[in-house]
Amino acid sequence: MIAVSVRDVTKKFGDVEALRGVTLEIREGEFYGLLGPNGAGKTTMLRILSGILPPTSGTIMLLGKDLSEWRKSPVLGVVPQDIALYDMLTARRNLEVFGSVLGLNGRQLKERMDILFDLVELTAHGDRRVKTFSGGMKRRLNLAI
Repeated sequence: MIAVSVRDVTKKFGDVEALRGVTLEIREGEFYGLLGPNGAGKTTMLRILSGILPPTSGTIMLLGKDLSEWRKSPVLGVVPQDIALYDMLTARRNLEVFGSVLGLNGRQLKERMDILFDLVELTAHGDRRVKTFSGGMKRRLNLAI
């Protein structure tokens, strides 16, 4: 199945053309990297894919649905270049804070946190402050978030 389909996407900021006719497909289970020099449009493309910016033209499909249909229940997560964590909080509290921003609470939040801690192999470290984590542990927690 095609997970991400981008067809002829362009993005203009006034007279500046940040993207011109980007087309790509990513199949389910594949990893994909955007490489290019500064100013090539990599960040702009990720902002469009994550719904932060609208494209000027073109179509984007995620799991067979138009990107606009995913606004109410996002399916795509982006891990930024810089780690976005609260160092003074525990790993568990970081997940609670970011989960609540997404509208999760109560049992649903706890279940999701348990799944994510297991997935990134940090279950035993949930009550530790993030400032004590190694760089790799911080990256894994950021991925869970």
